[in-house]
Amino acid sequence: MSRNPHRRLSKEIDDFVAELAAAMTEGALPAGSTPTDTATTRTVLGPDKLLVVYLDAGPDQGTPDQVTTTIEAHLAAGADHVIAGAALGTTFRNSAARLEELAPALASFL
Repeated sequence: MSRNPHRRLSKEIDDFVAELAAAMTEGALPAGSTPTDTATTRTVLGPDKLLVVYLDAGPDQGTPDQVTTTIEAHLAAGADHVIAGAALGTTFRNSAARLEELAPALASFL
């Protein structure tokens, strides 16, 4: 099985940035993280720092229920907040339509 050296480098950079955030800021705002990445970042930051995760909730990320499950996984992994947004690079109209589609499922967090 071959390893992706770019993913390894990316992960090392992510860890380095999390360490900088822990030392120099009030928290971190990672983008494109998996729940496993969120758990690692929470461990590096410690319990007293803010961890806000940006989540691509575009149509290619699954059904509204699947997006909700992913949000729950990030929260369980230590995120204080999860920002769910439609994919970048799409039109405003398409982004708004996707968020409208997600709204009933996301209302479960209210």
